[in-house]
Parts: sequence; C-alpha cells; structure tokens
Amino acid sequence: MNNKYWLALGLLFVISGRVMAQTPAPAAKTPSLTGSTTGTDTSFANFKAAYDAGNQAYKNKDWNEAAGDYAQAASLAANDKSKSQALNSQGWMLIKGKKWKSAQSVLDKAVKADSANKIAAKNLGVASYRIYEFGFGGVEDLKTAIPNLEAGGDTDLLELAKGAETREESYAQATPEVEPKLADLNYKALVALGNKAQSQGQFDLALKIFKKAGEIAHSAVSKGQAANLQGKVLLDARRPHESIPYFEEAVKDQPNEKVYLNNLGYSYLEIYDSGKGDEETLKKAVDALYKANAIDPSFHKDNLVMALDELKEVDPDAAKQYTASPEKSEEAAPDEATTETVTPSTSGADGKASPGDPTEGKDSK
Repeated sequence: MNNKYWLALGLLFVISGRVMAQTPAPAAKTPSLTGSTTGTDTSFANFKAAYDAGNQAYKNKDWNEAAGDYAQAASLAANDKSKSQALNSQGWMLIKGKKWKSAQSVLDKAVKADSANKIAAKNLGVASYRIYEFGFGGVEDLKTAIPNLEAGGDTDLLELAKGAETREESYAQATPEVEPKLADLNYKALVALGNKAQSQGQFDLALKIFKKAGEIAHSAVSKGQAANLQGKVLLDARRPHESIPYFEEAVKDQPNEKVYLNNLGYSYLEIYDSGKGDEETLKKAVDALYKANAIDPSFHKDNLVMALDELKEVDPDAAKQYTASPEKSEEAAPDEATTETVTPSTSGADGKASPGDPTEGKDSK
C-alpha cells in the first residue's frame, strides 16, 4: 500500500502450457496442522504442493494458514534458494499477521539460506526496524535493519533507520541534564527546557517538564500544545501506547488542529501496526487522520492513505465512508503565533516499509 508496503508481485501460481486438468492438485493436509508455522510436518507431497497451498491461503487472506504452508514448503525444499524463497514468504505472512519477532527470526533464516535473496533481506530489514520502532527491541535491531535494508534496496526506510541510529548515538554521547527546579519557570522556559531534554534522549525528564508546562498553561492553545508535546515525547521514546491520552487531550483542547489530529491518528496506527491494537484501534486512526486531512488535504495525506488501505483490507464496508475526498473544514486551524506557544512537533510522515509478497510457487533448481 503506497510506500507502506511494497506489494511486489502477488502470486505466481506456476501454470504451465498444459490444460488445468493435467496440473497435479495440491496434496491434502491433516486438519490438525492448520496455522502451524513450524514446518516440521510433511503433510504435503512436495515443495510445490505446499507452496501452492500457501499461495491459496494468502489469496484467502489467511495469514496463519499461509505461514504454516510456506514453512512446510521450506522443509521440503530441494536447495537453499527454494528454502530461502519459502522462508521469505512465511516471514511475509508473519508480517501481515503483525507477528514481528517471529517474522524477524524466519527472515533471518531466509537470508542465511540464500544471501542473494534481496527481497528476504529487505523484509528482514523491515521487520527489524519495526521491532525497534514499536519499542519491542533496541539498538541491536536497528543495526540489523540497516545493512539488510541497504542490501534490499529500500532507500526510504533505510534513510529513516540511519536517522534513528544517528539519534541513538547522539543520545549515548550526550551529558545528562541535572533535573532543574521547575517551580519558578514560566511556560515558555519550560517548553524550551523540555525540548532540550528530549533532544538529548532524556524522555522521562522531558515528559515531567512538559507536564509542568501543562499545569501552568492558561489558554486552550497552550494546554493543547503541552499535551501534544508530552505525546510526542512518548512517541520518540517508542512508547506509542502511552502517547494516546496526551494526543487525545490535545485534540480535546484544540479539536481543529491538524497537527494534533495527525499525531493522534498516527499513534493509533502505530499501535495497530505493532499488533497490539485491534480493528477499533485502526478505525480510530482512520477517523483522526481523516479529520486532519479535511482541515488540510496536503498535510501528511500519506498517513491517511496508509490507514485506509489497512481498513479496506479488514473492513471494506467501514472504509467506504472515507473513500471520497473529505471536504475541507469550514473552521480554520487555530493561530499558533502566540507568545506562549512554539510550533508543535509532528510525527508520522515517514511512510511505512515495504515487504515483498510471496513469489514463485515451484521449487527453483
């Protein structure tokens, strides 16, 4: 979907010039194996039968079933190239199912089986970066992501990963700020101090400072900004679950501020993509991003497109109400040019990564 997921090829079902009746049907599976991702059972007669079954499950959007079938195909592969192909397809299904850690493990095996498999390298880079981004892992996952994204040619996500690596290095080298006395500081000084702490990776300190700013804020504009800053700190700290209440508060204070709506929607989308949210989480993401787009159709529209693509996949009927271009809101966004505010930080303009779909359904020779 746009640059969130690179839908490489769909399914190549290997239909030869022979009539369909001459094409061997896939071997039957035992029911107890449905959804298995271990690949230890050999209920299929050969690689092609298992891979074709995976392709069919993929077509039916049964990610668990497809992952299990591709895993069995990998166990039946005649060579490393075919094994890598099947493992990559299994990993892609695990990504579709938001099972990021499992996907990373399987895709690592795919790359090790065939270092020339660029799609597997790209997908390993994607999974590793997302594990870092969602807060499921650390810098080591980022370091795994970078060379694999480079090998796989994903320049957009590679740029983001390198930027994150640079930030992590700067955080490690920064001299921690001694926690200052906040009682006598005004709103503007608190915001400046919080921004400095955030830039050095002292997220808990920045959060505390921005909370204090919110406590002394007098206007709805300032209160909304302070809430947004707290949410942004938590996003930067890779804690999207914790950011939601702050972005909701920011939107409550300033319901027509596109930045706050975008950040709220983006956070919901992060939670959904991480596998920790459900369909309702996705719908909340779409709703907030749709409202932001109604205010300014040019403002991070890619986020709305990504969220809508997800919703179309899980609930096409619910997505229909958002498919028409939203009308621009009659009420303009509030003026931020006051002595008590700074331009709110934004998040979510990166676009998502691009795992490739399953490829060939035959045993490569």
